[in-house]
Amino acid sequence: MSKKRKNKKAAQQSPGGYKRFLRDLYATLQLLGIENQYFALSNESKRYLFRLQIKIRNPEAASRLVFPKDLKRINERARRFYKSAAVPLDDKVNLSCYQLWMLYSYYSEIKKIEKKKGIGEGREGEYSKKAHDFLRLFLNRLSAFYYTALLESCNPAIKYLSVKFGFAEINKKDPRMELIIQISAVPAIKKSIVIGGINRPAFRIGVPGWGGDGVKWVSIKTSELEPWYHGKEKEIEVYIQSHALIRMNQRLDLMSQEYINFALWENTAVIRRRFIFYRNYLLLPFKLHDIKIGYLAGKIVDDKLLFRTFLFITHNCTPEGDKLKELSGLTKEDVRYWGIDRLSAFMRLDEEKNPELVRIFAEAGISDIFKLKVKAFDQEAREPESLAGLEDYIHKNQEASRLNTEFIFDNIENDDGELAMP
Repeated sequence: MSKKRKNKKAAQQSPGGYKRFLRDLYATLQLLGIENQYFALSNESKRYLFRLQIKIRNPEAASRLVFPKDLKRINERARRFYKSAAVPLDDKVNLSCYQLWMLYSYYSEIKKIEKKKGIGEGREGEYSKKAHDFLRLFLNRLSAFYYTALLESCNPAIKYLSVKFGFAEINKKDPRMELIIQISAVPAIKKSIVIGGINRPAFRIGVPGWGGDGVKWVSIKTSELEPWYHGKEKEIEVYIQSHALIRMNQRLDLMSQEYINFALWENTAVIRRRFIFYRNYLLLPFKLHDIKIGYLAGKIVDDKLLFRTFLFITHNCTPEGDKLKELSGLTKEDVRYWGIDRLSAFMRLDEEKNPELVRIFAEAGISDIFKLKVKAFDQEAREPESLAGLEDYIHKNQEASRLNTEFIFDNIENDDGELAMP
């Protein structure tokens, strides 16, 4: 064994690390109001739980399009959330991913102790269910962390990433599970679509893959486009012009590219009947934190849904923008001149000093945007709690996620529901 590996192993098994773990375990049980159970654990059990902590390897590149900077960003983002209190158990208690694994292993050990005592199946079954529930919460939340990091790195004009989880072979001398994370990538799909006799570059919209499934390219059922679709296809592909991507970056000027990538996924991964047909455009409302800030303006071209541009909510050719023009007399050039076609203008506006302006915006149907003032628009500041919706998406819309989770359970637990230790 190399000197570096020896030092790393020694650090992991250091007395200081063990003491910190015991403090963390006690604090976690205290959150659940069962701290007295800590003292029922033998020193042997405590040592076992310490050795059982899961090891998560740094993500590995599984294709040539995945670069070191991609792996570094994904790893940093996921690990930053790992010990953040993110999973609400009730109105008062939030647990981190780290604490969820701790509780899973704790209840697994308690169940084993109860089984040896032969106290009865009822109590043993209760502990088994709790262990299983905490393990599932852990896997769901860990999945969401890494999937979020993927989404922030997926740019439709460059590439899409996918992730696959697996477990390293168990070392008989070390009972810890070692999670392997592999990241793959596929290049963007680019097409030239002729509009008005001019070739327009456009990119197919996709969704990052899960469980090694690659990319799921977004399509929309033509029934969602009735009565505006007149072709024979039951489903058509969805594209976005480079012009629309440029306008998103300009008009959502407080948001980093990573945050915009995430927002684009939120608004296009699953398209339902949300369209507004307005002035010969199909307008798809674009929301942040469930607040409408604009529209993706689309057309059906050659049996494809093509998003041609991004319109901020104050722009002409939107219902709110035209109402604003009617109320205020502001022209397209005025909107641009005063900078109210960008997110930053609304975040800077002092509502107390400009009550008349706020009143006009409210009458035009734009006032909800001011609620975003309390939100951060940097992906580094995104609250872990906001990932709940992402978890729902993963498990409702990605069959591969369910299969991948079952694979993980098969590797962690044996037929009796106990830890699959050698």
